[in-house]
Amino acid sequence: MSVTKLIFLAVLALFSTMSVAEQSSLVEKKNKPFLSPVERYQHELMNLLIIVDAYCSTIYPKPTLAECIDKVKHGVGNSFDPHSAYLNKFELQSMIEENEGEFGGVGIEFKKSRDSFAPIVVADVPEGPGKRAGIFPGDVVTRITLGGTVFPAVSLSFEEAVRLVRGEVGSSVSITIMRANETEPREFTLIRERIKVTQITGRLLHENGKIYALITNLEFKKGNSTEMKQMFEALNRQAGGKLSGLILNLENNSGGLLYEAHNGIDLFLDVSNAILIRSNEGVRMYVPHHENLIATLGDITQGLPILVVVNGACASACEILSASLKHFGRAVIAGTASTLGKGIVQSVFGTEAFGVDDGGGLSITTAEYLIGSPKDWIPVQCVGVKPDIVFEYPGLITDPFPKECDQVGHVKSNGVMPNAPLHLPIKEANPKLYKAAEAMLRVFIKYQTPILTEEVLKRKQEEQKEK
Repeated sequence: MSVTKLIFLAVLALFSTMSVAEQSSLVEKKNKPFLSPVERYQHELMNLLIIVDAYCSTIYPKPTLAECIDKVKHGVGNSFDPHSAYLNKFELQSMIEENEGEFGGVGIEFKKSRDSFAPIVVADVPEGPGKRAGIFPGDVVTRITLGGTVFPAVSLSFEEAVRLVRGEVGSSVSITIMRANETEPREFTLIRERIKVTQITGRLLHENGKIYALITNLEFKKGNSTEMKQMFEALNRQAGGKLSGLILNLENNSGGLLYEAHNGIDLFLDVSNAILIRSNEGVRMYVPHHENLIATLGDITQGLPILVVVNGACASACEILSASLKHFGRAVIAGTASTLGKGIVQSVFGTEAFGVDDGGGLSITTAEYLIGSPKDWIPVQCVGVKPDIVFEYPGLITDPFPKECDQVGHVKSNGVMPNAPLHLPIKEANPKLYKAAEAMLRVFIKYQTPILTEEVLKRKQEEQKEK
């Protein structure tokens, strides 16, 4: 069926819902300025369909009907703000898997290589199928074979390559790679396994007779708050219950699930709620759905000093947690820069909820979140979280991160709370906590600087190889 015929049928379907008199009236009035709201809606919908037809039937190279409709849906979804989007069936499934923190795959991470435009392996999951088979970071993927069909890697987008490698647990996929200093390709046939994304890591830091728990939170996927609690309890046992403080590293945490941020706050704050939602319907308290709510009584650290480390890439759920601990005076925030400033919420709806049977989804910005209580709150959108202590890593230059509201089409915050209560800086409000945080920050910088220095060196070496 041609696109033009599809548009004709769509217009015909629209007209079929109208009486003959209404149809005649609309045609007569379409060039007149005085249309009723219903007539104006119908008129504009007809115009939209005509414009879609003009693009799909004229643009070079001409797309198939399925490609055309998919592009139109994506175009509509992406036109409102940087985070609203239409998701086709594959993209929706990928998002669900990402949020679950688990997926069927082979345990390797790609990025696009600039010189060959083929995916290059940048990381592998320990004990994953790829690692066990002998695929290593730096290997360049030349082709992916699935079900007897060979897909040259240079012809694939990054998303397409990931989609081919992921799949049902127990199924197989073949990956052919080229390795530096080798002339012959290597082919690996791998059986997909359940791959679990690492989102929490931890260790103990010792300094001057004191023991600190360092927990690094990488992203807020399903189970994040539970894993964070379990990690703290394990480190506390390892320290024999003699911890002097908790360092929570949120650097480069791009966020994730709102309810996981809520549950994470509840690990350290004994308040009824710390998140408000400001939507088109007004302001209300945020409460997760009962199946996602994990309530924690009291403070799992039993009052230990907490230092939260952020940077310019800390976004969304990361900002919710750090802003809440700051707003309620529970932690000192240290960072090389203020956080990203993304304080808006996206809700994902299956298209079937709107009577569409394409298996896709709509990710729609539905609200702005606020931190605090109904009588004392602050926004995050376009503001971010400002560190109480700004620091630098010795010998390292921190590249500036673009801010959320530097983007074209960003959502503007609806403003700050009128006559909001004043908050003293934490240095004045709680000098003891601030002093403990300064000591923890020195220990953290001492530990983290060599790690970051090595990462910078490796990145420079990779860039040299690609030139």
